[in-house]
Parts: sequence; C-alpha cells; structure tokens
Amino acid sequence: MDIEGGSFTLWEEFYNASIRLLKMEKYSEAKRLAKKSLNESIDIYGPSHSTSGMSLFLLGLISQYQAEFAEAEVFYEKALSIFERIFSKNDTVVLNVLQNLAFVYQSQGKYPEAEQLYKRVLRIKEEDYGKENSQIIPILCSLANLLKQMKKFDESEELYTRGLQILIHEYGPDHPQIGDIYVNLHNIYSILNKREEDKQLYNFLKKHSDYF
Repeated sequence: MDIEGGSFTLWEEFYNASIRLLKMEKYSEAKRLAKKSLNESIDIYGPSHSTSGMSLFLLGLISQYQAEFAEAEVFYEKALSIFERIFSKNDTVVLNVLQNLAFVYQSQGKYPEAEQLYKRVLRIKEEDYGKENSQIIPILCSLANLLKQMKKFDESEELYTRGLQILIHEYGPDHPQIGDIYVNLHNIYSILNKREEDKQLYNFLKKHSDYF
C-alpha cells in the first residue's frame, strides 16, 4: 500500500512493532501499540488518512484473533470507510477488509450481512481473474461454507462443485484442498440424499488421486 505522503516514522515504528507482536501471539501488547499507531496517525495526518485505515485494520485483525468479533467489526467498518474513499473497489486492501469483515459477521451469526460481502468480493475477483481461475477458490469456499451454515445446501453444493472443478482442471485431482472440498460435498450430498452423485465423485477421486 502506498502512503499518501509525509513522514511516518513514529507511526511506522508503532505499526510494525504491533505486527511483530501479533505474529508472536502477544495480542494485548500488539493491540496497545496498534492503538498508539492509530493515535499517531490521527494526530499527524487526520482520521481519514490511509495510515489510520491501516491501523484500524490491524486493530480489527488483533481483535479477530482474540475472538472479540463485535470489536473487530467496528474497526473493520471504520477501515473500510477510509479505504473505499482512497482506493479502487478491486484493490487488495479493500478486498482484504471486506473478507475479514464478512468473517466477523459470520462469526456473530450475521449471515445475510456476511453473504452480501462474500458475494461482493466474489464478483470483483471474477471480474479480475475470470470465473474459472484458481484465484477465486478461497472466496468461493468461504461463501460455500457460509451458505452451508445457512442451510442453503443447493447453492453451497454449486459453489463447492465449481471450486472442485477449477482445482482439478488447473492442478489435477491430487491438489490437497480437493479433499477438504469433497468432505463438505459429501456432507451436503448426505443431507440432500444425493447418494449416486456422492458415489460417482468418490469413485472418480479414489481412482485418480493419491489422497483417496
């Protein structure tokens, strides 16, 4: 991410130290320094500067790791409001916030809100990479997992199947993520009583993959 100009040495010091502590799973210390980086950014650049957005996103991430999802939601929403003003809709920074915000919505049982954001990210990634590119697999699976939780099994099955087909086409049937997708598909097939589809898929993967 490009900073919008100016010296940001002290902000950067707090911000980078917070990231290091986060990687060490020292969440309380990481949050303390992330808040100092936010205060520094607001004092020097104002609350709408990109550095303020970065500090807010970092605070959201720390809160998410602490399973403090309501707090993470507030931080992510504030970061998103800044980033959407500065960056394009398909910028990686914006997409990262959207996906994390969708996850914390999902974690709080706010399924419609999470679904809306996951679908928004999926549309953007499809525009950027196409509908059959492996770059969309993570968001496909995140949305499929959510829809499964919402008991929208037909929609979830469609997304898992699509992800599976992309992986097999690009990497072959031995890609490690294929097993995870199949487990979810198997569960959905059982719920929908699609025994023949389950059997056919299992037999295909067993024949062609070392993971089965």
